[in-house]
Amino acid sequence: MASSQLLLLRTHLLFRRSHLLFRRSHLLFLRTHLLFRRSHLLFLRTHLLFLRTHLLFLRTHLLFLRTHLLFLRSFPPTSCPVGERSQTTASCCP
Repeated sequence: MASSQLLLLRTHLLFRRSHLLFRRSHLLFLRTHLLFRRSHLLFLRTHLLFLRTHLLFLRTHLLFLRTHLLFLRSFPPTSCPVGERSQTTASCCP
């Protein structure tokens, strides 16, 4: 009977030790999971900031292209005959 009580005591101690290890590993998992969620959230915020910045760049570039097109259209078209071109400049001869 003493051996069965000793076996029961050893089994109980092993159970408590394994339960403690389980709780520690579970806490470690929860901390890791929390760190992952925080880093993932930081990544998503950074990615959103990048996308907003890229969209701003594209809008600015489109505005530049429109302005440049308006600037080019403000000049009258030159339709010089080939024979009347100046040798020193690309403009038409007066």
